[in-house]
Amino acid sequence: AGASGAQTVSVHVATDAPLARIVGAPTTADEGTAIALTSQLIDTGQSDVHHYAWSVTKDGMPYSPGGTGTTFSLTPADNGTYVVTLQVTDGDGDVGSDSVTIGVTNVAPVVSISGAPTAAVNEGSSVSLGSIVSDRGNDTYTYAWQVTLDGKLVAAGSDADFLFTPDDDGA
Repeated sequence: AGASGAQTVSVHVATDAPLARIVGAPTTADEGTAIALTSQLIDTGQSDVHHYAWSVTKDGMPYSPGGTGTTFSLTPADNGTYVVTLQVTDGDGDVGSDSVTIGVTNVAPVVSISGAPTAAVNEGSSVSLGSIVSDRGNDTYTYAWQVTLDGKLVAAGSDADFLFTPDDDGA
């Protein structure tokens, strides 16, 4: 009979936010050690434009300048809890994000004594010593110097530098 019918319907298609993931984040790291992160992105939309924004907090406070690329590197200067966040905005204005928490641990300083005499010192002559401290973090230090003779304490100090005068022979 050749009859036909037609109906027109409108279908509203919403945009989806991109799915952003941070890749390569350790759960823990040592202070002063670089952490290299990359991003993984899934976007079902047709947009070829994606804007990346990385940010970091340390113990809940803003930390370092963030980044705007697909990769990000962070070198924590001190121990604490760092949260790295990635936000990716597509050309439609939709935002996808991910966050990771990295516990950064303290690393002990490396210490050496400077100024130690290379030859015997006469009793009654003063000996001046210094300290050389290398630390990966932003730590403060306390010093504890001790001089013993035959297992007995003969001098002590708590400054970065130390001066003592041996009053008897021995090692």
